[in-house]
Order: sequence, then C-alpha cells, then structure tokens
Amino acid sequence: MFKPMKVVFLLAALTLFFAVGSSYAQQPDSSATKTSSGKSSQDKSSQMANDSKLSSTDKGFVMKAAMGGMAEVQLGQLATQKASSEDVKNFGQRMVDDHSKANEELKAWASGKGVTLPSEPDAKQKSMMDRLSKLSGPDFDREYMKAMVKDHKEDISLFERQASSGRDMELKSFAGKTLPTLREHQTMANDIASKVGASSMSTKSAMKSRKSMNSQKSQTPPQ
Repeated sequence: MFKPMKVVFLLAALTLFFAVGSSYAQQPDSSATKTSSGKSSQDKSSQMANDSKLSSTDKGFVMKAAMGGMAEVQLGQLATQKASSEDVKNFGQRMVDDHSKANEELKAWASGKGVTLPSEPDAKQKSMMDRLSKLSGPDFDREYMKAMVKDHKEDISLFERQASSGRDMELKSFAGKTLPTLREHQTMANDIASKVGASSMSTKSAMKSRKSMNSQKSQTPPQ
C-alpha cells in the first residue's frame, strides 16, 4: 500500500529537480554581462583620464594638427586632379606625401597615449575644400596656392608654439621635427603663388610700397 505512494513522491521529486535545473540553466550569465559593461566603462574612463593629463596647449595642438593634416592631404589630392600648372600639381603631391607621413606619426603617438584624434577636418576646412572642388584650371591654381600660403603661415605658428611651450615631450619633439618641412612648404607655396598670380594683397602692397620708395629716392636730387 505504501510502495505506490513512495513511487509517486519519488517521481514528483525528480520532476521538481529537473524543472529547477532547467530554469537555472536558461538564466543569462549576468557576470559576463557585468564584465563586458564594466570593461566598456573602464575604456571610457581611461580615455577621459588620458585626455585630462594633456595640458591645454597640448590638447589644442593635437586637435588642430590632426584636422589640418587631414585637410592638407585631401586638398593636395584635389590639386593633383584639378590644377593646370605642373608646379601646382607637384606641390599638391608633395602635400599628400609629407602630411600623410606626419599624420601617421601623430596617430602613432595618440595610439600610445590612448587619445582619440578627430576623424575629419573642421567645418571651415570642409567649406574651403567644397569651394575649391568647384574650380579648375588657372582659377583653381590661384585659389589653392593662396590658401596654401595662408595655411602654412598658420601651421608654422602652431608648431612653433608647441615646440616651445608644449608639456608633452613627444609632442614637442614631433613639432620641432616637423617645422623644417613646414617652412620648406611655405617657401615653395610663396614661390608658386607668385607664378600663378596668387600673391596675397599684403605682398603686392609691400612690393608697390618698395617700388614707390625706390622711385622717390631716385628722383631726389643729391645734396
């Protein structure tokens, strides 16, 4: 009489055991989820910590140098396609080669420091690229070289400031090492700009002023 009851209780116990085990097995691994979430938070915290270690001078330099370098490469590529002057085309290719190399060095520094660089030029640079992309031939040559004279003047000022006032020693070294190339670019840009008629107004005014002074001196009778 008691044996059938024991069998019933045994079956019920087994059924409950398997039901509980199945339910436990289907539960998500909350520890894995927490680990993944924790890792993501740690990455963000690490990024913020690395950024906070940079001085305001270093931060400003990195952002401007990265965006400016990308813009120089893209504009140089545009020049190789749209310029009519062989000098302008060659200058554009030089910009692609030299600034691509500098950009890679800056990326390597950022990777080692855990710093995220901008992924594209700023709005002002994009606007200039859009404007130049609509030009071709001599018009493109003049406007591109005019922009290059202005940009390299600003680049040299930026890199000189970093080389003298930057806190991060690697960035200071990078800026100082890049300066000679930028100065060479500036000399080339000024020369080619004169050839294609893209000299700045200030340069033209200075030349007129010097001519006027020379003319006045030649007209002044000797005492």
